[in-house]
Amino acid sequence: MARWRLLTATRGKLAVLAAALLHSVFCACAQAQPIPIFHSLYSFTNGADGGGPFPSAGLIVSGNTLYGTASDGGTNGNGTVFAVNTDGTGFRTLHTFSELLPNADEPYATNTDGADPFGGLVLVGGTLYGTAGYGGTNGDGTVFAVNTDGTGFRILYSFGMGAPYGSGSDSDGRTPSTSLTLSGNMLFGAPVQGGTNDEGVVFAVNTNGTGFTTLHMFNFLSDGEPPEGSLVLAGNELYGTTLDGGTNSSGEAGGGTVYAVNTEGTSFTVLHAFGGVTTQAPYVQTNGDGAYLQGSLLLSGNTLYGTASAGGTNGSGDVFAVNTDGTSFKVLHTFSPFYFSAFYGTWSNLDGVTSGAGLVLSGNTLYGTAAFGGTNTVGTVFAVNADGTGFTVLHTFNGLDGVAPGANLLLSNNVLYGTTSGGGTNGAGTIFAITMLSNPAIDANSLEAAEGQLQFVVTGLTPGSVVYVQASSDLSATGNWTPVSTNLVTGTNLTISGISATNGNYQFFRIAEAPPP
Repeated sequence: MARWRLLTATRGKLAVLAAALLHSVFCACAQAQPIPIFHSLYSFTNGADGGGPFPSAGLIVSGNTLYGTASDGGTNGNGTVFAVNTDGTGFRTLHTFSELLPNADEPYATNTDGADPFGGLVLVGGTLYGTAGYGGTNGDGTVFAVNTDGTGFRILYSFGMGAPYGSGSDSDGRTPSTSLTLSGNMLFGAPVQGGTNDEGVVFAVNTNGTGFTTLHMFNFLSDGEPPEGSLVLAGNELYGTTLDGGTNSSGEAGGGTVYAVNTEGTSFTVLHAFGGVTTQAPYVQTNGDGAYLQGSLLLSGNTLYGTASAGGTNGSGDVFAVNTDGTSFKVLHTFSPFYFSAFYGTWSNLDGVTSGAGLVLSGNTLYGTAAFGGTNTVGTVFAVNADGTGFTVLHTFNGLDGVAPGANLLLSNNVLYGTTSGGGTNGAGTIFAITMLSNPAIDANSLEAAEGQLQFVVTGLTPGSVVYVQASSDLSATGNWTPVSTNLVTGTNLTISGISATNGNYQFFRIAEAPPP
């Protein structure tokens, strides 16, 4: 885990007395926390490159290349598969989904390759596998493969084979909207519709498109429905979530479920059925454990971690954990109460609302996103320890850097990568990165302050690196840190001066060093 150094100063003329105070507080307040440095890597145009709305897909990485899907945009308006370098350069479109037949009724319009790839990708060798929610020969979506250089696009399976066109009860499922899960040469997935009850299915298909099998068809009351989030595999067990329903359905709706199904489809178990929700106020639906699960589960040891996008005691959703045998369910974090503005259609609170994405784990820390809420109403990135302690907001989106971060994060080499479904320069969504940085040494004896300005020396640096200074007037877990200085290092020591200490009665600073690019 990265470390940061904390400094504090008071308003006004500080001089030598303030410098001494800074020295003592600095020594007392050094603590182990991640230092998040946010970078906007790419803003979609909703043109040939793709873009929002609602790209629920996260990213995958291979070497220095990120791969992903955009559910809209592209030259035909039906989405794209793309690649971009991890530094945001070299964006290229690998595949543009073709035009849907104009005389067909939505959502059953057809084409040759699919449309609206809501789910992310999986990579095997030089081949990317994914799903498209609509289109294909039956209009019910597809499973596809494409090479990492954009060649060799092929359809592995077109949904809607098990029922007449547009019947709404396709036994093989329809509208796949999540990433696939790979085991050997078998791909597993869970379309949100279709099946006997038209409430979704779990399926398996070989990577060459043969051997399609429906493993389970969902039922609202007994299983929950529809299946949301990608499946996670351990041994011969697949674990997943449903948005609604379940045996505890009461009040106005069920809260959804966490379930397990084996890879043969012979055993299905509900591990936890979330409680029914009750509306307390407009858009505030509460229960005891969370509701409306939209994200994938994360497996670590015998514990599954996940998020609920609503419910909980405040109606804002929560982060939870449950064992793979269904025991020891625990709410790790309950998101704070929110204010809904009917005029603007926005949700605001301190830490986020609608955490509908899955989590990633590094050491003992879980990282995730909330699609809405935060002080700017358009979403947050957060961290919380696996035991529920230490919740921290790492970034609050402001619109210009993205809106609605609703997809799973990717963690690679101490960098979190993610996407937003809107906002950015063109309002069509973004790709972003948050670098977790270690702290350099600070020579506390060199701290100086006068007329509201700070100066301090940072030592033991790597030439060519970058030193960031951030400031905040709030040390709470949901406090916002603002970049105030970015400094290119030319030697091993750096003097940073001209930092204002007059923004608030107390101003806190932290410093981090990024390695050379």
